[in-house]
Amino acid sequence: MKTIKLDQELYLEMRDAAHSKFYTIAIQEMEGDGGYLLLTRRGRLNCKQVIVVEQHPDLPSVSARAHELLRSKTKKGYEERSQPSNQQMSLPIEDLKQVLNGLTVGTI
Repeated sequence: MKTIKLDQELYLEMRDAAHSKFYTIAIQEMEGDGGYLLLTRRGRLNCKQVIVVEQHPDLPSVSARAHELLRSKTKKGYEERSQPSNQQMSLPIEDLKQVLNGLTVGTI
């Protein structure tokens, strides 16, 4: 699993009944299903919340765009996937917003 540490925290407001607010610390690419895990802290508390970002059914190209963006940030392209799974890379906040644009967010 590849972990992307963010240059700054990304603010996400959940569209659930509680109107929860999350501050994203890192995003992980999940193996197999093409989804993502966001590691967050909630408000001023230090407890970590994990939320899943799934591909929107009406936007089948979102996952492909996200993978292309991840590959473009590496020097070795697909060879990067053969690196150890704990390898970390930086993704600028604007690029992350581009990846997350059009994705649906739900809680576990």
